[in-house]
Amino acid sequence: MERPKLMIVSRNKSKSKTNEDLLVEMSEKIGFEVEVLRPNSSTKLAKIYWVLNLSDVVIGVQGATMTYFLFMRPGSMLIQVIPLGTSWAAEA
Repeated sequence: MERPKLMIVSRNKSKSKTNEDLLVEMSEKIGFEVEVLRPNSSTKLAKIYWVLNLSDVVIGVQGATMTYFLFMRPGSMLIQVIPLGTSWAAEA
């Protein structure tokens, strides 16, 4: 049986997840196939499209990079992490 695919959209230091390694480890332990996407200015948009379109779940920190969720296929799930101290983003 194929494991569901979890994509973690990793950001630069300003919006990084301090426990990313733990998130990967725990997600694999519960049955996900995990990939970490670290887009930068030279990452081809086609690559971002394909990896997100093939994902069942996408996790990322709130911000402009999360517009990539538009490439997710219908029925997949987006988990947006709102950093502490930015309650305005959670309410919006």
